Order: sequence, then structure tokens, then C-alpha cells
Amino acid sequence: MNPVILILIYFNVTSYKVVEAFSLGSKYLSEFTLKTTGAALIFVFEASLIDYLTTSLKLNDYVFNTAIICCIAIHIVIDIVFKKQISLVIKNYFSYYNYVFAVLFVILSLTGVVYLFYKY
Repeated sequence: MNPVILILIYFNVTSYKVVEAFSLGSKYLSEFTLKTTGAALIFVFEASLIDYLTTSLKLNDYVFNTAIICCIAIHIVIDIVFKKQISLVIKNYFSYYNYVFAVLFVILSLTGVVYLFYKY
């Protein structure tokens, strides 16, 4: 698989895989529930990062809102365009990514949650 595609789909695939691992194989969670929970993890990380950058650079709320909407739109487009590749990588996650990438994603997501709770 193309390395550029693997970089583009990293957040979508890893968030789904992390949520799937934490669900402990529950048969009551559908694929939609896992993907939306994974999207929430991505959103928390990106919102905290964008909030930190806009606060540090003293930018207004318009820039923050525009950046958040753009990030959400980018992930939706990536999920639609690379749907087949995402499902392939999800099935064989550790063939494409190292375990460290999943741990890094969890750390970044938790850091985002802590930052947002600490700030607000």
C-alpha cells in the first residue's frame, strides 16, 4: 500500500482500532458506534491542539471554528474516499502500523482531554 495513503488514513484507522480494543469484543457495539467514538477521540485531540495554537498565536474564534470545521471535513472526505483501504488496514492493523502508533494516539487523545478539562 502507498505510504502516503497510510499517513492520510492513520487517525481514522487508529481511532477505530483503539476503540475496538477498549470495547473488549462487545457484540452490542456496531461498526457505526465504534467509528463515531473513534471520531470523537480524533476531534478531542484536534480541538485541543487547535485551541492551544489559536490561544498562543492570539487568533480570534473565527479562525478556531474554521479550523475545526476543516479538520472534520478532511476526516469525513478521507473516510469516504479511502473506505476500502481503511477496512483493509483495520483488519491487518499490525501489518501496517507499529504498536507504538496506537499507544501514541491514546496518549495524544488523553492529553487533549486533560487540556480541554484543565482549560475550561
